[in-house]
Amino acid sequence: MSKMNNIIIDFLQDGGRDLGYDEDNMPDVKDLDVVLNHSVKIWEYNGKTHKEYYGGKDE
Repeated sequence: MSKMNNIIIDFLQDGGRDLGYDEDNMPDVKDLDVVLNHSVKIWEYNGKTHKEYYGGKDE
């Protein structure tokens, strides 16, 4: 595996997946530690509410 693949897998296993991220929806590499340390959910990272991001009920 490439170094980038390892970084992505580590991020997702360390909590990124629990925050809504996946292999196709990742924060910038420079933001990975901040996202995990501050539990920044995917919709917050993208500047949206849960409802705006997913188009459903805002929780």
